[in-house]
Amino acid sequence: MLVIPELRPAGPLGRNIVVAWNATREATRAVHDALPLLTRAAAVTVFAFDRRAQMMAEEVGRLLDHLGVHGVTADKFTWPDTGEIDAVDALFSCLSEQGADMIVAGGYGHARMLEHMFGGVTATLIDNLTVPVLLSH
Repeated sequence: MLVIPELRPAGPLGRNIVVAWNATREATRAVHDALPLLTRAAAVTVFAFDRRAQMMAEEVGRLLDHLGVHGVTADKFTWPDTGEIDAVDALFSCLSEQGADMIVAGGYGHARMLEHMFGGVTATLIDNLTVPVLLSH
């Protein structure tokens, strides 16, 4: 699903894409679904936010290799989760720094009841959307 913010300025879409990566089934599906867009983008950045720095580096490295097989050259932007900032705020910081015009992300990776009770990254992202996001589940 492509979610577009109500106040998005007119112009091209998908020239500078940030992939929100957490190595889940949903994120993998989102990357697969976005491959036609990623291959045409001028810039692609893989964003990862996690407590496990070594694991995060390995997972991002595997994704960069996979994208390369499909002709996509991507940079990485990793943010260690130290508890000082949440994943969405870190992602928005990455978007700003990269000048991104689109996000690719897996959506709703938790059971609906848990999402409803405790909230989730997907809901927070959609509620605070500043650029279009391609979500896959």
